[in-house]
Amino acid sequence: MLLHSIRRVGSLVMGVTALLASFGHTAHAQTDRDAIRNLLRIYYVDQPNNADAAYQPQLLDNAAIGSGSETGPFWTNPAMARAQDLVRRLLRDRAGGGDAPLQWYVAGIMQILNKPVKMNLLDDTRETITAVAESR
Repeated sequence: MLLHSIRRVGSLVMGVTALLASFGHTAHAQTDRDAIRNLLRIYYVDQPNNADAAYQPQLLDNAAIGSGSETGPFWTNPAMARAQDLVRRLLRDRAGGGDAPLQWYVAGIMQILNKPVKMNLLDDTRETITAVAESR
């Protein structure tokens, strides 16, 4: 009887260990930067008051930014310097200006629902954003 109980406990311990190892492996399969890159959709709007229905915000390329590429109107607009810094801190490794604690925090929040999150970066330095633009 005692031997049978010991075997059952041993099997239980092995099963729990395997289960925890499985969760640990899954949790570390993607880095915080990967989670942000895959779930965050960053849009740049250089003219938020533009009434043209054909006007579309620019979707930034997370993978290109993460690898160090900075091209397009968002990156050439000096009024967006603080927003540019935020994007670098979210998408780059430490050597490229990334902020690991910020990435950990943001990735943790984003992974709760594990769905894409849209972030709009608006250049409102030229004029105040109108009520019409706010409703879009």
